[in-house]
Amino acid sequence: MKTNSSAESDFTRPYAILIIDDSPEIIRVLGQILSDISTVIFALDGPQGLQKALAEDVDVILLDVEMPGMDGYEVCKRLKADPITKDIPVIFITGRTDAASEVKGLEAGAVDFIGKPLNPPVVRARMITHATKKRQSDMLKNLVNHDGLTGVHSRRFFESQFETEWRRHQRQKLSFAILMIDIDAFKNYNDAYGHLEGDICLRKVANALQSGVRRPGDFVARYGGEEFVAVLPHAIHEDALGLGQLICAEVAKLQIPHSHSSAGSFVSISVGASAMIPADELPPTTLVKYADKALYQAKEGGRNQCVFYFPPEKPKESV
Repeated sequence: MKTNSSAESDFTRPYAILIIDDSPEIIRVLGQILSDISTVIFALDGPQGLQKALAEDVDVILLDVEMPGMDGYEVCKRLKADPITKDIPVIFITGRTDAASEVKGLEAGAVDFIGKPLNPPVVRARMITHATKKRQSDMLKNLVNHDGLTGVHSRRFFESQFETEWRRHQRQKLSFAILMIDIDAFKNYNDAYGHLEGDICLRKVANALQSGVRRPGDFVARYGGEEFVAVLPHAIHEDALGLGQLICAEVAKLQIPHSHSSAGSFVSISVGASAMIPADELPPTTLVKYADKALYQAKEGGRNQCVFYFPPEKPKESV
C-alpha cells in the first residue's frame, strides 16, 4: 500500500527511465546524459521493453521509433492499452522530423519527441519535464485514492475498483467476495476516550486489517466513519469467512482498551461477508447489500465475529 507520506517521498528518489532501443550505442549515450539524475533501465527490443515497463516503477519511457520486429509505434500502442502502463509518458527517439511522423507518434500515444542526433540539454529538459509531471499526477491520484487518516484506500477508490472487478468477474464467470467491517461501539469509544484517541484507534485497526489482507489483488478501503470494506477477487465462501475470522483475531490482538463496549473489554470488529458469481442482470451493489445483511447479523448476534451471508440461488436485484 502506498500511503500519502510514501507518495511524497517519491519526489526525492532519482527518476526511473526506461530506454527501449535496439542500438546499444544510443542506450550508452542516453545513459551518460541522464546518469546523474536518473536510474536507467534498458531494453533492446519491443517485447523486452513491454515486460520491463510492467515490472519496473518507471517515470518516463524513451522509445526508439525504428526497431526490427515490433517498432516503436506498436510498442507505444500496447503500453497505452495496458492499465498498468498507460499513464507512463512515452517520448519517441527519432530521426524523422516530418509532420506525418509526428502525427503518427502522437496518435500512438507519445507525449513528445527527441530528435537525432541527440542534444544532451534537450534530452535532459524534456525528460525532467515529463517525469516531474508524472510524479505530480501520481501524487494527486494517491491523495484521491487513499484515506487521509488511515492510509488505506478511499471510498471513491473502492466504488470505482469494485465496479471494475464486478464486471470482470461477470465476464469470467468467477466468484469474488467482499467483507463489510465495523468497529464495535465506536461512538461509545469516541465519547469515552475523545476523538483524538478515536483517530489513533482507527489507524491501528486499519493497519491490522491491511496486515491481514495479503493476497495479490485484495485491498481494504475506508467505507465511512468506523466502517471499512475488503474486496477479495477470485474468492469463494471459505476464503471470505476465513479472512473475516482472521482480521477479527488481528484486531483483538491489538488489545485497545474499550470499557464501554458490550462486545468485550477491548476494541473489536464485526464482519459481514458474502461471495458470489456476478449475474448479468444484477448491479454491483447486490454483493454490498448481501455483505451488509451479514454485518447486521454479526452485530445482532453479539458482535466481535464474522458472519457469512449465502446469496439465494436465484438472487433478485432488490435484496
